[in-house]
Amino acid sequence: MDIHVLTAKKYAYDEPLDSDLPNISNIKVTEVDYLEKNGLLSQKPQKVFFHSFLKRTYRAMRAFIPIKNPREKWFNATAPLFANIAFSSDVIVSTYDPKTCHLIAAEIKKINPKLLWVADYRDLWSQNHMSKRSKVQKKKECQAESEAVGKYSDVITSVSDELTEKLATLHSKQAYTITNGFDISKDILRGNLKSNLIANEPKRIVYTGKIYPDTRDPTPLIECIFEAEQESLIQKGSIEVHIYGSQVEDIASLSKRKEYSDILKIHGHVRREVALSAQVQADIVLLLESPSPDASGVLTGKVFEYIGSGTPILSLGSLKKSAIGKLLESTQCGICLENNKAEIKQLLKMLEVNSSLEWFDPVEFEVMKYSRENQAEKMLSIILQKNKEFRL
Repeated sequence: MDIHVLTAKKYAYDEPLDSDLPNISNIKVTEVDYLEKNGLLSQKPQKVFFHSFLKRTYRAMRAFIPIKNPREKWFNATAPLFANIAFSSDVIVSTYDPKTCHLIAAEIKKINPKLLWVADYRDLWSQNHMSKRSKVQKKKECQAESEAVGKYSDVITSVSDELTEKLATLHSKQAYTITNGFDISKDILRGNLKSNLIANEPKRIVYTGKIYPDTRDPTPLIECIFEAEQESLIQKGSIEVHIYGSQVEDIASLSKRKEYSDILKIHGHVRREVALSAQVQADIVLLLESPSPDASGVLTGKVFEYIGSGTPILSLGSLKKSAIGKLLESTQCGICLENNKAEIKQLLKMLEVNSSLEWFDPVEFEVMKYSRENQAEKMLSIILQKNKEFRL
């Protein structure tokens, strides 16, 4: 079986750019250059603050103005390859996001209706709960999604039962759940799953990832730690929150406030291996998601990365009945406290004085269901079965 990966060349606005593609036999990777070499977007900004300013401005403006994502240029740059891919492939798998992946797959499917198209969603498209688009823009996105995935896809997959149900309803097609998963060996995972906390002093709560105000936002936790100190529930300076990530501008100002300066530590972007090490060495890893009911089906790759670290997971924001809440309960790898201040403060008190947490007792059988190997086998089984049906 030969696999051809079609992807876009990465530019400055895609930073961080320190993840290298592995060289694997039978897998060919084609990176498509889609910007002018001397164009403004292809240049790396000289000042970090200017780069951050541009990103924040773009995110704010696109909620009101239909600004095109520069990555959409990838479609036209890739168009000359469509016919060759269409007639040299049996199956095409496209993964959202960005939407260009599905749009390219739809065009290839049009050229060769005999190939099987699997439209995979790691996040939702027009139904995305984190979208800042206006109602008019959302309507246009829904039409574009229906014209592509709804009309031409043969198989739809997504990361949770809640999301697959939404997609099945939207496109009037059967959808399958293929979760994200941990990408370490089962032997390493077994070694990482531990029953006792790391004995850090002060205790370390670690978050690795991007920050989104009001959606993936650690502010409620920071406030709870400060209030717990003021209420003498915990000693001042006994618990710290460490943030590792490239999009932390919105939380950085909080770390400069006097009352939070000893609590919140911002590290910015670090290489992946450094972030993974920070997770393993933490007392607790922090998982953030929106409390909106629309986010109930979100099941990011981050939660499985955290499970793989073997460190207890504290989920904030997500509802207890959400996909994240259900996963943490079934695997017993973490606890979902929504944004309940009383429960958060009680946990902080336990964290300060105890060497273990009663709610952390990983169920190996449940955890192993989410290995990348198991999820890949599930995807392959669906593809083979649907391809067989498709050829009849």
